[in-house]
Order: sequence, then structure tokens, then C-alpha cells
Amino acid sequence: MNAVQLHLTNIGTGIDSTVLCLQVHTETIWAGVYERQEARTPLEIGVATKQAGVRLRGDALVVAGQSFQMKPEALQTAIEWLQQRGVRTAACRKSRTAKAGGA
Repeated sequence: MNAVQLHLTNIGTGIDSTVLCLQVHTETIWAGVYERQEARTPLEIGVATKQAGVRLRGDALVVAGQSFQMKPEALQTAIEWLQQRGVRTAACRKSRTAKAGGA
């Protein structure tokens, strides 16, 4: 039987008083943004497999399609924390429609 791993951190997003809670489990990544550190219920959540990793889109961390806006310094902190726990991070690729100006 494999031991379950759980890594947890809270990172201020730099936007108002919102906080991003990140959890890396043995096989999953969980992210939730809270209005403030003391809040009990997240405003938004995203859950992905660890294998799927996370994406970066501008100043946002994207977990399973859910986008979490952050100031650049906070985003860098989140990226480094995730990478140190074996989570893949990759930039979102622009769609062909977006590259062509939507035409």
C-alpha cells in the first residue's frame, strides 16, 4: 500500500485580500481561491490530475480549465512551489483563431 502524500500552501494572490490555496496530493492537484485567509469556503476551485499539470495564461494559473488571476510575483511563487512538488507547468498555447485575430 502506497502512502498518501499531501502538500499544502496558501499564497496571497496580490489582488485585494484573496488567497490561493494549493494542495498537491499523490495523484491530484487542488486549487481554490478564497476571499481572505480566514474564509471557510472557496470562491472558485480547480482539480486536475498531477499528470495533467497546470497551465499558465498571462498572469493566471490554470488548473483543469479554471483560471486563477494573480500578480506576477505571486504567480511565480505558486509556479515554483508546484514545480518543487513534481507538478508540470506549461504555458497555454494560443488557438489558431486567436492568432489570426479571430477571423
